[in-house]
Formats: sequence, structure tokens, C-alpha cells
Amino acid sequence: MSVRQPIRVVIRNRPRSGNTPDVIELGSDGRTVGVRQLSHSPTGGAKTDRVSYKCDAVMANASQERVFDEVGLPLCETVLQGYNATALCYGQTSAGKSFTMIGSGHDYHQRGLLPRAIARVFREVSNRLEYCFTVRLQCLEIYNESMYDLLATLPGAERRDLSISESGGSVEVKGLSAPEVATEEEALRLVFEAESNRAVSQHQLNTHSSRSHVTYILSLERRSRVDSSGEHVHAVRARPHPHYIMSPHAPHRASRASCFAPALNRWLALVLA
Repeated sequence: MSVRQPIRVVIRNRPRSGNTPDVIELGSDGRTVGVRQLSHSPTGGAKTDRVSYKCDAVMANASQERVFDEVGLPLCETVLQGYNATALCYGQTSAGKSFTMIGSGHDYHQRGLLPRAIARVFREVSNRLEYCFTVRLQCLEIYNESMYDLLATLPGAERRDLSISESGGSVEVKGLSAPEVATEEEALRLVFEAESNRAVSQHQLNTHSSRSHVTYILSLERRSRVDSSGEHVHAVRARPHPHYIMSPHAPHRASRASCFAPALNRWLALVLA
């Protein structure tokens, strides 16, 4: 989401491996995806149909840097202007959601959307000396219809029951910890703490598959250091700048997605509020 275009759909492909059938065609216009589907007639015959879908951008074999420039950078700019922004990463198991959102912990150049967004936000905050910013990070997991605070394992953190509260058209999770982070390094440490607490399991497509929906919420609160007369003050009215980034998990069989509907609906209401 951005101020100029409220909702954008960007498709990133993952290179095929092994003998995986090539049923996806990426259009040369950078905005079209074609899917070849085998259909059977009542008489027993079979034919291949091609269905095309239009979106805002198609990123073929794109680098992590290019994905951030296309998706993450506009969201960071939107947040710093005082508007909510959401990056929703969705796909089947082993599609590359976690890699796109978090990246590789062993290669700096392969870091994902979230680490790059955190770095960008802190760089911009440090350059805006006329404001005082407070940055907080929250990490929420939905697994088996239950919600978990992924930062509840931090020293001094309190384990609380989580509940969804709706008021005035907004949705929030009561009891979810929101520790303040003063630097990029501190924020990344919390992200890796949360990732280590996620529910994972092994299956035929992925030996370390995330088995849950996860929402990372980076909230910015801005206070002016200067009042209307030009005099420096300690604080003026605070303006919240929530920044939402998440990495949901999809079931490894698309036909079973309906069993995730109740949790997914609540989760979407939260991140898109």
C-alpha cells in the first residue's frame, strides 16, 4: 500500500527446481502472468487452457534489492509521511515467503523486506533532526487458531493473554508486547528472536517450514522539537506512524486453504485496519 496507489499486487516467481512442470509464463510486459491448466472433457479428452492474470508488477528472478526497491521502499516513504502501510506476503509452502520477507541470516546481501525496511526507517529517522521519533516493534503469530506473542521470551517480558479488540473502526491485539527499539541492530535482534520462536515443521516440500501466520508491526511515533513560533520544545502532539509488515504461511495444499479461513480473516482484519 502507498499514498499514491492504495493497493498494489506484485508477483515474484521462484526459479523451478528439478523436474517441476513449467506451467507459469511471465509476460514480457512485466505485468502479466499466464497459467497453463490441463482440463478434461466429459468424453474423456484433455486439452491445455491458458489463463492470464494482470497485476501491477511481475518480478522474474528478481534480487532481494530489486524487490525492496519495488515494494518496500514506497511503503517506508508512506509510513514516514504519517500513513499506515502494509506488505502482505502470501503463497504456498516453499514458495519463498520467508525468504522474501526475512531473507537469509547467513548472507547480508540476501536480507529480505523487513530488515531492509528497518534499516531505511532508522536512516530516515536519524536524518530528520526536527523531530523526535519513538520506534516500537511487535511480533504476533497465529497458529492453530491461537495467538502468540513471539517476543514474550525476552528477559523481563510478561506473558499475557492476547485478545482482539475493535474500536472506532480499528483493530488491535490487547496484551501484545511492544518494546521500544533505539537502533537498527536492536530491532533486528528482536526480529531474529521472534523468528526463532515460530512454529515450524518438516514436510516433503520444506524441511524447515513455517507453520503459522506472523505479523511484524513497526510503529513510529513522531514528536516535533519545534513549536509554531520556531522555539525548540521538548515535545509537541504525538502522531502515530504504524508500519505493518508480515509473512503469512499458506497450507502446502491449496485445496486445504479453507481450513485457515477463520484465523486468516481475523489476521487480515488486524493488518489491514
